Amino acid sequence: MEEYLETKAANNEYAKLIASMTGMGTHSALLLAVEVVTIERFAGPKNMVSWAGLCPTVFQSGNQTYRGKIKKFDTNRLVSWTMCEAANTAIRHDDRMKSIYESVRKRHADKHALAVVVVANKMINILWHMLKTRTPYESRNEALYQHKLAKMEKVRKKKNN
Repeated sequence: MEEYLETKAANNEYAKLIASMTGMGTHSALLLAVEVVTIERFAGPKNMVSWAGLCPTVFQSGNQTYRGKIKKFDTNRLVSWTMCEAANTAIRHDDRMKSIYESVRKRHADKHALAVVVVANKMINILWHMLKTRTPYESRNEALYQHKLAKMEKVRKKKNN
């Protein structure tokens, strides 16, 4: 199964791009690539964030706007879970994501879960831009990214022989 997934990831352009992001493993990248299908189905990053279920619910009455917890209905829970797991890893290894995480924790009484969701929201925003422009993550660990690509390619070549 491991070889099968690695081969599929090696043959998927989106999976290769997504794997460049800190916190994304090969399997997570493949899952997101398969779920997204094509980036053209999302008009913008906000649409993708909403689809993933990483945005707060909004209630409006007159001039009042209330923001609630993240959406739990009509969302892709597997993508939401995957992004939160990736965010947990990213806050430990990516300075950019760590600073976002720390600033949210300071504002919201040290709530870890809320800060992780905010980081996951930011990551899915970045993913939309990466897939739209077909560019890898700017703040990537280049050595780790090349290792992931080499591993995918090695398994793909082994499978084809």
